[in-house]
Amino acid sequence: MEFRIISRARKGLNVVWVSAIIGLPLSLGCPEALAVAVNGRAPLSSPIATRGKLTRPSIKNFSVSLSHPGPLVTKPIWAGAPQAPLTPIPAPAPILPTSSILAAPIAAAAVAAPDIALSAPFVQAAANAPDRPKETLKAEADELFDGSAAKEKSAALSPSPRDSLSADDAAAWSLIEGQDRIRVYFAPAPGLGHQSATLAIVRRLRDLGFQGEIEGVYFDKYWEFPHDKRDVPEKLAIIIPGFDPANKEDQKIPALGMTLRSFSRFMQGSQRVAIAATGGLDFLKHLKEAFGVAQTNFAEIFNVDVFLRLFPKGWQRYQSDAIWKNGDAEPLLVPMKEFHQFIYKLADRAAADESLAFLPSGSNKEGLKTLLAGLPGRELLPAYGLDLDFASPEAIHRLLLGLSEASPAPKPKGIVMPLLSSLDEKLAQVERLIAEPLSSKSITALSKKRKKAVLRANARLKEKLRIVSVSDPGLATALKSLKPGQILLVKTGPVPAPIFEFLFAQSTLPPTLAGRNAVSIARMLGIPFLSKYQEDLDESAKASAPEQIHSVRRLLAGRTGKGLIPVSFLYGNQYDFESLADFISAAARPQSALRQAFAAARVPADDAANDKLITALRALKNAKHPGQ
Repeated sequence: MEFRIISRARKGLNVVWVSAIIGLPLSLGCPEALAVAVNGRAPLSSPIATRGKLTRPSIKNFSVSLSHPGPLVTKPIWAGAPQAPLTPIPAPAPILPTSSILAAPIAAAAVAAPDIALSAPFVQAAANAPDRPKETLKAEADELFDGSAAKEKSAALSPSPRDSLSADDAAAWSLIEGQDRIRVYFAPAPGLGHQSATLAIVRRLRDLGFQGEIEGVYFDKYWEFPHDKRDVPEKLAIIIPGFDPANKEDQKIPALGMTLRSFSRFMQGSQRVAIAATGGLDFLKHLKEAFGVAQTNFAEIFNVDVFLRLFPKGWQRYQSDAIWKNGDAEPLLVPMKEFHQFIYKLADRAAADESLAFLPSGSNKEGLKTLLAGLPGRELLPAYGLDLDFASPEAIHRLLLGLSEASPAPKPKGIVMPLLSSLDEKLAQVERLIAEPLSSKSITALSKKRKKAVLRANARLKEKLRIVSVSDPGLATALKSLKPGQILLVKTGPVPAPIFEFLFAQSTLPPTLAGRNAVSIARMLGIPFLSKYQEDLDESAKASAPEQIHSVRRLLAGRTGKGLIPVSFLYGNQYDFESLADFISAAARPQSALRQAFAAARVPADDAANDKLITALRALKNAKHPGQ
C-alpha cells in the first residue's frame, strides 16, 4: 500500500523533498512506502500522485506515528521495607461503582453543595439532567439505588471490563485489586499530556473496578518550561473540573474517588502504600531543586513498595528505568522489550457530556455545548499543540492555506476547526499574515511564480475563513450559517480530557497534535494526523535531519516493522501548503490508501491485550532484581 504527496525538487537546492513517509509494519500486510525525489532524479519508490502531476514542492518532514499511553501496579509484593512516619490522610472519598461516568476523567464534584455528598447515581442523574435541583436529584438517586435489586440493576447496566480479562490478565490485576490505597504522581511537563496520561491511570483503575482510595500527589512549585508557563495545579484545574489550584489543602474528587495532595504536604509525612504510578515523569531535577530530594529511587521518594514509571510510545530511552522497588540501588529488570507500547480506554460522547454537565458556569460551558451540538454534518479538524514557541505563525498560516485548498469530499461541507490551545497573541499574528501576506519575509523572499501562488491561495482563504471565540454568543449562528468549503476557526482554548478525546474521535480531517501522549490518541483511533514537531518522530528517525539525503535513505532503510512516522507540517520549504492540502484531502477519504493505512494500524482500546495498565501489571509480575 502506497501513498505519495507529490513533490518537486528544485534545481540547485541541496534539499530532499520528502513527499511521503508512510511505513506500515510488514505484519499488517502493507509494504512500506516512501517516495522521494532528489534534484529531479527518479523517486526511491513508485509514487501514487494524488493530483496526477509531479509539480508541487513538499514539506520536509512528513510523518505519521503510532503509540500508546495508560499505566499501573501492585500489592505488598515486597515486604520488609521500613515504614515511614504516618500522617493522617483524609477519609477516602466516596468510591463510585464501575460505570460510564468513571470512564471520564472529569465527572465532578464542584457543582455539589458542600453538605451533599456525591454518589455514583447522583452523578449519573445530574449528567442526564444538569439543570434540575441537586437535592431532588440526590433524593431520586438514593431511592433508585436503595436495596439489592437496585444494586443488581446498576451492575447489569455497567458490566465491568474485568469480565473480559484472560486468566493471566486477571492474575496480573489481582496485584492491584486488594489494595486499600494506590498513589499516583502528576509531574511537571510541557502541555497537558503527562498529566492526562496519569489521569488515565486513575480512570482505568476505576474502570476495572478498583475500590480503594486513590491518592494523587502533584508537583506544586512553579517550574517553567520554555514553551509552557503554566504550573501543574493550573493544568489539573483544566483536566479535572472541581479542582481548585489556589487551594493548598487536600482536595477530594468524589467522581474519581481520588484525593489530590500537593507534594509540599506529601513531604511533611505520608502513609506507606504498596504501589505508586505515573503516566509521565521525565526527570527528577524538579524534585531535587524545588524540594531538596536527594534519592534517585522513585519508590523511596514516593514512600511505596513499588513505583511504576510509564510513558507513551517513543520513550524507549527510559525503558530500563521503569519499575523501582524500595531499597534497591537499581531499577527492576522488565522482561519486555516494548514495555510502553500500549494504550488506555478513550472517553466517548457520554463522557464528554458528563464532563460538560459539571463544568462551572463562566468556563465556556455553554459555548462548548453549542460547539458539540453543531458538529454533525460538518468536517472537523481539531487543532492542538500550536501554542509552542516553535510553531510559528507562518506554520499555522500554511496549515490554514492547506485546509482552504484541500478537497476532502466529493460534496464539500463546512469545516469546523476548534483551536484547543491558548493562542491569542500568535493567532493575531496569523490574522495579520492573512490580511498582509507580504509582511512575511518568508513570502517576500519567494520567487515571483511561487509568491504569486501563495498570494492567490491567501486571497481564497480570506473569503473562506471566519474566527470566533467559543464564548461568543454568535457561535450557534456561525455554525448554522457555515457554508460548504468555508472554515470556522473556534478559539476554545484547553478543554477537559473527555472533550479533547471526543473531538479527536469525531475528526473527519487529520487533527494537529504535539507530543507522544496526543500521538497515542491518534494511534488508538487509527486516524491520520499532522504532527507539530520533529520530537514526535520515533527514535530511529529523530536523530537525523530530514532535509539531508542520507537521512532520507536512513528513514527508508529503517521503516520495516517500525510503524508510521508522524506528519510534521512545521518544517516546510518554499511556503509549501499544497502538500498539506493533498494530505488533508487524502486523509479525509475513507477508501484512500492513506486513510486505510492508518486504520489498519489502529490498536483497539477495548482489547485487554493492548491495555497499558494490564500490560504493566504483567511486566511487574515477571520483573527481576538486577543480577538475577
